[in-house]
This record gives sequence, C-alpha cells and structure tokens, in this order.
Amino acid sequence: MLDLGQLTLLMVRGRAGSLYHGLGVQNQYALYLPLAPAETAALNGTRLADAHAGLICPGQEFQLRTDAPMRWLGPHTTRDAMRPRLALDDGQLDPEPFARTHACRSRTESIAAVIALAQRALAIAGDEPGLLCGSAARSTLPQQVPESVFVSFRPLESQRQSGRKRVQRALVLERSLELIESDLTHNLMVEELCSVAGVSERTLRSMFLEQFGLSPHRYLMVRRLHAVRRKLRLAYKGDTVTSICSEFGISDFGRFAKHYRQLFGTLPSQELARAQVPGLH
Repeated sequence: MLDLGQLTLLMVRGRAGSLYHGLGVQNQYALYLPLAPAETAALNGTRLADAHAGLICPGQEFQLRTDAPMRWLGPHTTRDAMRPRLALDDGQLDPEPFARTHACRSRTESIAAVIALAQRALAIAGDEPGLLCGSAARSTLPQQVPESVFVSFRPLESQRQSGRKRVQRALVLERSLELIESDLTHNLMVEELCSVAGVSERTLRSMFLEQFGLSPHRYLMVRRLHAVRRKLRLAYKGDTVTSICSEFGISDFGRFAKHYRQLFGTLPSQELARAQVPGLH
C-alpha cells in the first residue's frame, strides 16, 4: 500500500476464491483492476473481463466475488481529486457513470497505463520508503490516475441484467437478506424467501448466484454457521455445543460439525474449548 494523500494505491494478492461485502470508503472512489485472470471476478453480479474494471463509489454497498486466486490493483482517490474532472458541485449527485457502483469498460491502453504507473510507484516505494511521499509525486500522481482511467469509463451491464429492472433486482435481494438477517436462529426455507421476495425459486437462485456466487440454500447455511461461530466464541462455562446448536434448531450434529470444519478449519468443540479458557471473559 502507498498512501499519497489524495491517492492510495493497493496491490492485493488473493490466495483463494473470496467474497468481499461492504461499503465503499466515504469520500473516496475506488477502482478494482484485475491483473489476472479477470474473467473469474464479478462486481455486484457483473463479471469482469479483459479491459473491464470495477468502480466502487463512496459509501455505496458492494459485493466483489472472485472464483479463483487472483491479483488486483486498487487505486483509491478522493472526491476532491475527482471534482475538477467531473465538474461536481457540492450537494449534487455525481453524473453517470460515477453515481453508482458498477462494472465499467475503459480503454485498454488507459488501464494498462495506470497499472504500469501504479506498479512503478509501488516498486519505488518498496526500494526507498518515503521517497515518493516527499516529492512532487504526492501531488502529480493523484491527478494522473483520474486523468488516465476514470474519465474514460463507460457503464457495462451484463446480458443477464439487461432485461431486468435494476430496482426490482435490488428490491428482491433486499427483502431476502432482511428476512435472513432478522432471525438466524430460525430454520428458514428457500420457499419462504421466494414468498417474501415475490419471485420463483429459479429466479432467486439466479440472483444469488450472480450477486454472491452461492445458491440461496448455501448462503443461508453459511450465514447460520457464522452466527453459531459467534455464539461459540462468546460461550461461558456450562455452555455446550449441543445447547448452542439447539438455539439454532440444529439437530444433525454430525453433519453440522462437518460443514463447520469445512468452512472454518476447526471443529465446533475446539472453538468452544478455546472460548471457555479461564480469563478470556
């Protein structure tokens, strides 16, 4: 990572397929530039390919999924650095394509230029820490990145999304996630999600696969496993795996332990034993 004030450069290496879910940094635009292989990544359900990138807007929710180990460059630039190029006025929404988080298309040469620029800057910072921070680069680099890439962005919508209203898709996912998070102790069924969201099971499955890379059933299981893990980590003397699992309506302890170990690399009993070590509470 190289922090130049109005510009922060991140070079990231993912060692496995991952799902990142969060909010964009306030007052900062973030680029997601896959270095290789781009086709294994998706931003908010839209896959990225050669010459494609992801734009994450300030404070907006995003889901970034990678299906395999990959490297990417993540330049973050402030709204102030972008303002002269977008002619933004205080209190007004950003013009397209900078009003929302989405996959974008930019010129291949523009993306190659900013990647080369960032790699060169990171290499210099690695060899001589602090050199760039005290030079003219601190003021010029934050201007060069928006000039090179941001202004040439164009929205990219996947074919699967082109015939579907964005607001409807967002509403279906919002209703589904609200129901899931409202009570993770309830053994929720996919049919209940479909009923609340007002879509068929096939449609819901398609949306979840696009957004999270998981089927609704698998997403439900993973969220419940995380909830059980939090409970195990906060357990006190006298709590047992059985008593905690019972709170979540889990009765097949063998199958549960198998899934738990696959996801977290440890058994529920081992998690509980660590939590109940004297002095941890």
